[in-house]
Amino acid sequence: MAGAVAVGNGCDGVTAKFCEDFEKQTSGAAPMGDFKVSANAGAMVVDGSKPHGGKQSLHIKMGKPGARAMLDFTKQFPFTDQFGRAMMYITAIPTNDTHWDLVYSYSTAEWELGGQNGIFAFVIDPPDHEVNSKKNPIPTGKWFCLQWEFKYAGANADNTYSAKVDGVALDKGEWTGADPSGMKWVAGPWKNLSVGWETYGGSNVDVENWIDDLAFGDHEIPCPAP
Repeated sequence: MAGAVAVGNGCDGVTAKFCEDFEKQTSGAAPMGDFKVSANAGAMVVDGSKPHGGKQSLHIKMGKPGARAMLDFTKQFPFTDQFGRAMMYITAIPTNDTHWDLVYSYSTAEWELGGQNGIFAFVIDPPDHEVNSKKNPIPTGKWFCLQWEFKYAGANADNTYSAKVDGVALDKGEWTGADPSGMKWVAGPWKNLSVGWETYGGSNVDVENWIDDLAFGDHEIPCPAP
């Protein structure tokens, strides 16, 4: 997945199956749209506390050990080559040995993009197989653009996984065929997508992050303009 030039802020100039910049959402309320909000009351609201562009963004806030606060998408599926991008701001990441996700999607297995032990983690489950990215610290205290591609290439063909931050592929985060450990990831047409925050096993820090300019579709979606 090659890098792409930035487009206008928010959803300006974006062609995608879904795009949301939260500008037309109700401040102080849970977001509404072609998705399901999976979060405890008050854990996921739209507000103006830290927008990336415009005046509003999606604010996720959960005291430790945290739980699940995700936007779950099904109406836009199925399709085979999934590209996504989201601006994200994370205040702090867990320092204990817990796995957490920002993005995941299911076909015949779940492909995940998250972190563990302070570094990015790429997971396929089953069989709960993980690849770690050790050279790229997870950005905290600033906005960053997260991009992904999950590609099902067809029967007996090599699938593609790609994860980028600010247009640059993450260490061990981009491959077609076998991953850096030598394992080929199975897939099929993508059935759904979840974006937000989910902690497995319990975070030792309070969870607080913001999401803005979220988009996904069947072709690469550039990061918003800085």
